[in-house]
Amino acid sequence: MTIYRMRTEYLTRPLGLDQPQPRFSWLLSDEGYGKRQTAYRILAASDPSLLEAGRPDLWDSGKVRSAAVSQIRYEGRPLRFGQRAYWQCISFDEDDRPARSETAFFTVGFLEQEDRKAGFIYYDQGVGEKELAAPVCLAKGLVLEKEVRAAYAYVSALGVFTLEVNGRPASDNILAPEWTSYFKRAQYQTYDVTGLLRRGKNQLAAFLSNGWYCGLWQMWPPRPHIYGGKYPEFFCQLEIEFADGSRQTVLTDQSWRATNQIPVRFAGIYEGETFDARIPYPSLDDGSVWRPVSTGGRGDKLLLSSQKSEPIRVTQRLRPVALTQPSPGVWLVDFGQNFASRPGHKLRSVTTRCCGRTAGSIWIIWSPAHLPPGPTGRLYGIPAGAGRRNTPPVLPTWASGMRR
Repeated sequence: MTIYRMRTEYLTRPLGLDQPQPRFSWLLSDEGYGKRQTAYRILAASDPSLLEAGRPDLWDSGKVRSAAVSQIRYEGRPLRFGQRAYWQCISFDEDDRPARSETAFFTVGFLEQEDRKAGFIYYDQGVGEKELAAPVCLAKGLVLEKEVRAAYAYVSALGVFTLEVNGRPASDNILAPEWTSYFKRAQYQTYDVTGLLRRGKNQLAAFLSNGWYCGLWQMWPPRPHIYGGKYPEFFCQLEIEFADGSRQTVLTDQSWRATNQIPVRFAGIYEGETFDARIPYPSLDDGSVWRPVSTGGRGDKLLLSSQKSEPIRVTQRLRPVALTQPSPGVWLVDFGQNFASRPGHKLRSVTTRCCGRTAGSIWIIWSPAHLPPGPTGRLYGIPAGAGRRNTPPVLPTWASGMRR
């Protein structure tokens, strides 16, 4: 008998769980017929070497006579914020023969209110009640004097965000932290950024857009700010453990800086994205573009809960099945199926001369449905958006996440 798909709270190797007694589950396979589990034993420890040595220091369930393979609740020593726990399962078959699983693990997030030390910050751009805030970058530099052993970033937002550490994405999640009822709560994600930090100078950068929180909702006439807030907000609590055992916590506070002078000029869940390739990403050393952040955001009053589902991420890359040109300058790309996606494309050189300046414009209309072409060969339908009011875009694409 083989044990596989070890899960904690229905997730594989989850980070930052907010459950003091998480539930375990696993699956069984065997080549024979009539095979079944008659008992199990769960071992949990603070270090995998303790499991290998048979000395679990967190929990030993003992041999439990049961066929259950899910909803097995942890009943060991109390867990604490930031803790990493490893566990194994021993399953006994109908002949009482044991099968041992591989080692799984999970980490612990915010269990108590006092575990949450950071606050929500935002960039007040002075927008009106019927206007949409521009995408922003919130950044902070920090210097680490010691070698890093482990580092976890607990992050959330009202809106959608992408976190980068030293110019590299902290996760492959898309549209994080995903939608919740922002009247009550927001989800937080936990990222292992150990390999992204280094001794010496470091930089944290969060790219924010309105998302479901203060963007449009496919309503006509458009209705922004349905949750009351006009600006996306960001939360980050970075917990760092150094090689010598000491710790440091980095929080979102007034030490962060903000700017909307970034290539992403507009980003909406249903309206698409405008990217101006002529605008460079600003350096944190360029004081002319950075402004102070505001603290005390609406998110400080909300419940933060760990994500209970697998995140949105790229799971497959598709190539077009057909490419036609219904009219000069217009291309129709057919992927042959309906799917939730965003386009990826490379541009070598698309420029024109206008008023002595180099400029270029490409429109990508991304239809979510498989629609037949019209009599002129063009695609019927428009993007599933409620419309937007913004300046003429330079590189608009039907993509709602903020990606470099």
